[in-house]
Formats: sequence, structure tokens, C-alpha cells
Amino acid sequence: MTTLKRLKQTEPQKYYLKYICTVIYCLGGGNCWYTDKKASKPVKIVYTVWAVTVNVYALIVFLDEIAAVLRPLTPKERNDHTQFMIAHLTVSAKFVVLYLQRNRIKAFLERFLEDDREYVSFELEKASGKRALMYCIPIQITLFITLSSTMVDGIRTHFKEGIPIRAEVVYFPSPSQTGVVCNIFRFFIEVHWYYVVALMTSIDCLSVSCMVFLSSKFKLLSTYFEGLKKKHQANVGNKSQQELVDEFRQDFVMGIKLHQHALWYAKHVQYALGNLYSIQVVQSMFLLIICLIKLVANEYNLTFWVANFTYMSCLVALLGGYMMAGGDITYEASRVPTAIFNCGWELMQGDKELRTLAVVELIRSQRSVVMTAFGILELSYSNLIMVSFFLFFYSCELTLHLAWTSY
Repeated sequence: MTTLKRLKQTEPQKYYLKYICTVIYCLGGGNCWYTDKKASKPVKIVYTVWAVTVNVYALIVFLDEIAAVLRPLTPKERNDHTQFMIAHLTVSAKFVVLYLQRNRIKAFLERFLEDDREYVSFELEKASGKRALMYCIPIQITLFITLSSTMVDGIRTHFKEGIPIRAEVVYFPSPSQTGVVCNIFRFFIEVHWYYVVALMTSIDCLSVSCMVFLSSKFKLLSTYFEGLKKKHQANVGNKSQQELVDEFRQDFVMGIKLHQHALWYAKHVQYALGNLYSIQVVQSMFLLIICLIKLVANEYNLTFWVANFTYMSCLVALLGGYMMAGGDITYEASRVPTAIFNCGWELMQGDKELRTLAVVELIRSQRSVVMTAFGILELSYSNLIMVSFFLFFYSCELTLHLAWTSY
């Protein structure tokens, strides 16, 4: 912890990503950080046992949930089972992808955080850390509220139908089965719900934070090019024209290298983390559709509406975190051409090589940088607005229709 606190004061981005990787490690997700854990052999054995235990435990409960289709289900259980089974299937896919992609994630994080440290702005890193928190905290809060509202809905169903309180629909124990052993199983099934969400949220925070920090790389690049003209003007009169031209060319070439690195980061965010956030984006879109269907097909009461709308809010928060982080990358990358054009290259009279470099770099920088889910769905502000407005107007129309029907 002491090392983490020290990192927070010097390298905020590294601090946040290492903290998230530490949480994933403690939850049994393995080491995603690019340095090995310094631990004795007994500690490593204990961790291996812990990781195997929690992952097998999660798998057993998930298989128990799938097997629930083999027993008779009430209409409400059938709806909940379909919704949660799809959610847990995609979440389990995220865990598998995380395990398979660990080496890619480690390689990406090492280069992302260690390269070009001499050009890093502490103020920009600190601001990007706050922005990452602004996206990650709402995701965590809405997930907690969703868990609570789902549990409240389970309590309501318990008093209405006389069945044990449950948040997940499983094969064993069934609502009719009672006893100490069954109640112990029910307890671990409810704990499984919280464990899965905790690990899922950690993975989402890792993906969102990397995207936010990537946008700060492009913002740093714009700031770098904007500073070239000011640096040149400050040195006029102190150096000869040839010295000014040589210094500017050297700094401009370094800017090209920084741009190349930023484009590499953008490509390898998709390569290392793309499958993780693509699964979440597609899952959120699909589950939102199911929630809208449930609004039409189910019975209506206050508890159901609260539970369903908090669940929808959770999905929108997850989707919004990725969409806004992706939109930030596209926006900051779009500002780079303007910064290059205004960097002062036109003041270097007689340097045809520099003018050629400037033209080539301008052409390359005008190509849009877009994050996508499975290479199809763009993560952008416009897509988030489109989804949000559709949900808002659909919900308003349904509410008015129900009010009119009741009247």
C-alpha cells in the first residue's frame, strides 16, 4: 500500500491501473500487472488455492443456474432466469477473456505507462485520473443500487408467494426445498451474485480507465505541438536562425514519434482490451432490450418498476462509461491536426524537409481514431445519446399508455 500511495503523488495513472489490477488479483482473477508479485512460495500456493476455489465456486453456481430450466418455473422466475442467465453468461465470458488476454494486457500496460515518461504532464495525468473516477464511480454505485433493488424484489416475492428470498434462479435448491443445507446453499448463491459483480466491475474499471488515459495521451500531444510555437518565439533573439530551425525540427520529429506512440496505444487498447469491453457493450444493449420487453409483458407494481428501472440505469451507466470514454478519445484525437497546423512550422523559412514532414503529419493526423465494439459499433457520444433518448421516450410513452389504460 505504501508503494501505491507514493505512486498516487507521482504517477496518478499508474496508481489507478495498478490499484485496479490489485483488486482483480485479490478477487482471484490472476495478475494482470506487468511486474511479477513478490511473494514467498507458501503465499503463492495459498493464492493458487484461493483463485481455483473462487473460480470453481463461480462456475458451479453458474451451471446450477443453467440447470434451472430442468425444473418447473413460474412466469416471474422464467423471466428473471432468462435475463440473469444471459447476463451471467456474458460476464463469465469476460472472465475467460481476461484470463486468455493477460499477457496482452501486461505488454500493453508496460509500454503505455513506461514509454515517454519525460514528456508526461502531471496535471494532465491527475485530471485524467479524476475523469476515470467520474466514469467508474457511477458504474459501481448503480450496480450496488441494482443489487439492493433486486434483493428487495426477492423479499417482496417471498412475502407474496411464500418462497425463500432469492436473487438468482437456480436448480438447487428449489423454492420448495427447505432445511439447513439448503439455506447454506442459498447463502452462497447470494454471495456469488456479489462476487461476480465485484470482479465484473473491476474489469470494467480497468477497460474504462485505460480508454480515459488514452484520451489524455492525445490531449498531451495537442499540448506538446501547441507549445512548439511558444518555445520558438521565446528563443527568438537568443539563438541564430539556423539553431532555431534545427531545434524546431528536432522537437517536431519528437512530436511525430509521440503521435505514432499514441496511435499504437489506440490500436493495442483494442487488441488487449477490445474483447472485454465489446462483450460488455453488446451485453448491455441486449439486456436493455429484454428490460423493455419486461416492461410490456410483466405485471405492474412499484417494486417491479423500481427494480427494473434501476437495472436499466445500471446498464445505461455501464454503456455510458464506455461510450463517453470512447468519445473522449475521438474528440481529443480530432484536435491534434489543428495543434499541428498552428505549431509554427510556417516560421521555419527555407526548410523544405520540415514543410514536407508537416504536410505528411497533418494528413496522417486527420484520420479519425474511433474505438469500436467487435469492430462494428462505434463508442461515441452520438450513439450514447441515441440509446438514452430512445429509452427515455419509450419509457415515457409506456408510462402514459399505462396511466391512460388504468384511467
